Amino acid sequence: MKEADLRPVVTRFLERQGMEVHAEVPLNGRIADLVGLGDRLTAVELKLTDWRRGLRQAICYQIACEESYLCFPFPKALRLLSKSHYLQKEGVGLLGCLLQRGEVRVLLAAAPSRRCLPFVGEGVRRRLQRPLA
Repeated sequence: MKEADLRPVVTRFLERQGMEVHAEVPLNGRIADLVGLGDRLTAVELKLTDWRRGLRQAICYQIACEESYLCFPFPKALRLLSKSHYLQKEGVGLLGCLLQRGEVRVLLAAAPSRRCLPFVGEGVRRRLQRPLA
């Protein structure tokens, strides 16, 4: 399994939330795996292992995004719930991806980012919005 295997399932999940989804978006010196553009900007970092590294990345995305999530395959995400106090402290949410079922479960909702700088988020929005045809 690769992180890229999670991408289509999480993309559909975000699209069902009414978001326009973009992959590999530069944010705050890093590359977010997915960013959902809708009423709010939502960043998702896809991971198979190394939740600490993923958490650091998700925190960086909070400068531009109102919400930031880590996403792991469901069994790993369930095990990570034992560390949820680290995620909650930083306001980062946790998603569990059920690949075989094509589903995503929100195991821990992201808190609104207290690090978000509106002017940074607006710059990202302008960059991502598709021009009208």
